[in-house]
Amino acid sequence: MTYRDVDLTLQRDNAGKQRWTIQYHSRLWKYQRHTEQLSFTLNALPETPLLCPVLLTLALAFDDYAFKVPDMTPTKLLGLKIVKEARTSLHVEWKESMLDVPIFRKMQTNRVLSPKRALDYNTAQEHVKHLGEAFGFRGPITFYCSRRGAANAIDKDSTEA
Repeated sequence: MTYRDVDLTLQRDNAGKQRWTIQYHSRLWKYQRHTEQLSFTLNALPETPLLCPVLLTLALAFDDYAFKVPDMTPTKLLGLKIVKEARTSLHVEWKESMLDVPIFRKMQTNRVLSPKRALDYNTAQEHVKHLGEAFGFRGPITFYCSRRGAANAIDKDSTEA
């Protein structure tokens, strides 16, 4: 996933409440390329910032200096407001030079983040496994654990339609 695949937007709902969203786009599903693009949107989770995919993506973007506005800071970004009544969203743009850079990248042998090599699934899974061990979980932690936990949370809060 590169910065080109991610849209960062400040949205305002009908009640006037603003929230950050990230829309991810991909043509790669289950190891196959497709002509149709899959997109999904995630909202910021201000109540659980450590688990928030929007804030994680923002943190990585700040570390990469990926924003088109050269002096963008977290305070400036999170302080943005949609002021025009006719607008319901504000799109944040990435630098042209960052569009094809992977957001999640491999670590080089000298412990420096690679400028262009994407982090592959197996390496990420190993990091998650070690993280679970470091936190003292009895069983192995996998990406499936988070998918299952998210599905259970959705199932608990959803209704049959």
